[in-house]
Amino acid sequence: MNTLQRQFGSHFVAMVEASPRLVADVRRLRRRGVRIKTLRGSIDAWCIKDDKLVALGTGNPAQVSVLALAHEANHMLRERISMAAVNRVSETKWVREFMEEETDCFYREAQTADDLQRAGFKLTKYARSWLRTMRRGGRAAVRKRVYRTRVIGTKLSYPEYVRLMYRENRTAA
Repeated sequence: MNTLQRQFGSHFVAMVEASPRLVADVRRLRRRGVRIKTLRGSIDAWCIKDDKLVALGTGNPAQVSVLALAHEANHMLRERISMAAVNRVSETKWVREFMEEETDCFYREAQTADDLQRAGFKLTKYARSWLRTMRRGGRAAVRKRVYRTRVIGTKLSYPEYVRLMYRENRTAA
């Protein structure tokens, strides 16, 4: 956690430590050799499985970054699908698997928000909304919401965005 504290500060680490699931995920990432990189001033968060890299922007409030870490760590640890698979599986299968992984990631965000709330942290509107969705209907409700959610910075739903990603990354045979 010392490295995370240097990168993101003590408030960030206090929130990470309030979530036993996230602490376990961070330890698993470290054991697998995954690097957590800071994107100074950015609000982005992403991961590249094949490069064992999670990148988190420092331009967000700590809670937003903690939830982004939970989300991206889940991508790294679940290993459902990777960009390298686009040439080995059909578009339908790739999109379905990616959407299931995305559902797992948003579900982990909601679980992390639950941990934070139980630890006494005041949740953002965003975190409260995913937590309500999870509490109302579990993973099935989260999945349904993910399918309707628009990807930040685009006008595309997650399935549309994932299909586009598949097509852009597939090499001509």
